[in-house]
Amino acid sequence: MLHKRKAETFYVHKKIARQEAKKTKKMAAVCMDFGKNVSLPNITTNDVYYKHQLSMYSFNIHILSLQQSIFYVYNESIAKKGANEVASFIFHFIVNYLDDNVEELQIFCDSAGGQNKNYTIFRFIHYIVNNQIHGLKNIKITFPVRGHSYLECDKNVGLWKLKEKMETPKDFKSMIKNSRIKPSPFVVVSVSKQIVFNWTHLLSTIYNVRKCPFKTQPIKEIIASSTEPRQLKWRETYNGPMFSNAIKKPDKGLSKASTLKKGEFELPTRRYLGIF
Repeated sequence: MLHKRKAETFYVHKKIARQEAKKTKKMAAVCMDFGKNVSLPNITTNDVYYKHQLSMYSFNIHILSLQQSIFYVYNESIAKKGANEVASFIFHFIVNYLDDNVEELQIFCDSAGGQNKNYTIFRFIHYIVNNQIHGLKNIKITFPVRGHSYLECDKNVGLWKLKEKMETPKDFKSMIKNSRIKPSPFVVVSVSKQIVFNWTHLLSTIYNVRKCPFKTQPIKEIIASSTEPRQLKWRETYNGPMFSNAIKKPDKGLSKASTLKKGEFELPTRRYLGIF
């Protein structure tokens, strides 16, 4: 019973965030998740079973208040499915799709350790708000109870027409785009190596606390705020006490970041070589 109540609390928080985002332009709420891998060509021929197929990946960011959904689509030769990819897609979404008036962003996602729930992502959201990239001042990530992570992203993937004949990546992208008509078609972004950055390397050079100072597995909420230049706030329950830990030691002398002009920030190098 307690487990079910905790699971339900996650969905209640998501519902409240969606309602608040509808009331004000200064706040946005999204959920995000990787979709299922699809192997191409997807055709009804036995010969395909014995050949090496191309794996297609997708990462979905769903804006809860608008029901708008963006799919970042790429194949296994472009990038992987790790923390650098997640951070890069969030960054691209913030810069290209998030409303200019938004100051607070709430993210709901599963607890995949290698993708969402790790020190790279925690430092990344702190970096975004403390440089006020796109005017963001607060970012909160909420994680569900294990086994209860069914999100709008899963509903979106459930609309895919996987029985369609697909031979090329272009066919796969068209299938996603045409899988929904109302309230709006899915937006498909063709991922290239140029938008996938090595955030782990950059953040390791900026944040001098090398190891995460708290255990990541029990965390249910984590908050990064522009008013906390060295701290992250977190808690292990949805309504319990909030704790904080420093992820950055005080700067000694002239810091690297202080040489940048107001409104400027440093971008990481690309994670993968090549132009495609």
